[in-house]
Amino acid sequence: MARRRHAAAVRTIVQRSPAPVIRVSAPAPSRARRYGRRVSGAARRAGSFAASEKHTFTAFAASAILGYAEKQKFPLPSIGPLGPAATSAVIAWAIGRATKSTIAAHVATGLGSVSIYKFTSGQTTGFQLGEDVDGRMAAFDDDE
Repeated sequence: MARRRHAAAVRTIVQRSPAPVIRVSAPAPSRARRYGRRVSGAARRAGSFAASEKHTFTAFAASAILGYAEKQKFPLPSIGPLGPAATSAVIAWAIGRATKSTIAAHVATGLGSVSIYKFTSGQTTGFQLGEDVDGRMAAFDDDE
């Protein structure tokens, strides 16, 4: 069987003249200075590593500052059953969420890690089970 011929679609194209070219003379840009050409590859890699681990160093610094403040008996805030580390972690976390600050979030990570360590190792975290709010041991009657 023979193929049928279909009429080709006709398109009309409007020809425009090209836009005029405007040439502007401007001074040539100065060459970019290449700083750090003498820095060795090891130093460059160390700087790159330090820049990529900023969050880790921030968490380490936060826990170190907390440890130093506790060692110097600096008065730290403590909310109810939370110790100073957990209270500081909650405050830093709230600041990080409110201000969208990654630094505050990393501080909260470091302080939260310290508070979890203290809780699981049995160190004092502030309010202990069986203590009164004033820090005295609560007396329980065993007669019942």
